[in-house]
Amino acid sequence: MKTTTIASKEELNLKIKKSSRIATVLARITGIVGIMGSIFALFLMVMVIVDDSAFTTLMPTGMTVDTMDGYLIQTPGDYIAGFTNGIAQFLIYSACAFLAAGIFKRISEDGLPFKEENTKSLKIIGILIIAASIVPSILAQIAGVLAGPITTVMVTFNLDTAMIGALFFMIAMIFDYGAKLQQENDDMV
Repeated sequence: MKTTTIASKEELNLKIKKSSRIATVLARITGIVGIMGSIFALFLMVMVIVDDSAFTTLMPTGMTVDTMDGYLIQTPGDYIAGFTNGIAQFLIYSACAFLAAGIFKRISEDGLPFKEENTKSLKIIGILIIAASIVPSILAQIAGVLAGPITTVMVTFNLDTAMIGALFFMIAMIFDYGAKLQQENDDMV
């Protein structure tokens, strides 16, 4: 059995802190890019709401776009529905990125990942990702119907996304157990 020296534990702790600082910055950048994307999409959506002719500028006559989410964009209502879906997803994933940045920031401060705050953040990320599997679709349909006629009326549930959210929730339970073991270890020392 190999024993770890105090010096190597300190080196490992420094590496963890440094990596966590980098991850914090990257997660924050990801969140900011998501918010910027949402603002841009909202701007385009408002253009179509304010002036229907903007739709024909953005979507030439006779052109049909089939999006990855299955939205067939042929009318301004379809356009609004598609952008609402995208904006909702951007905002949810941006919130996840900022929560992840918080986790990495806390780890960078003391090198300890197993904390109650990190567990809570992971659970919230899991819930948000599960919500991202259906909420954007519901919001898109509501917005599309309110904006005008829509070609495709469908609420989709993305099972893959929901499973990833559930996985984050399970990881949070592991972190919770790790936090309890960390606390017991700290209490013994």
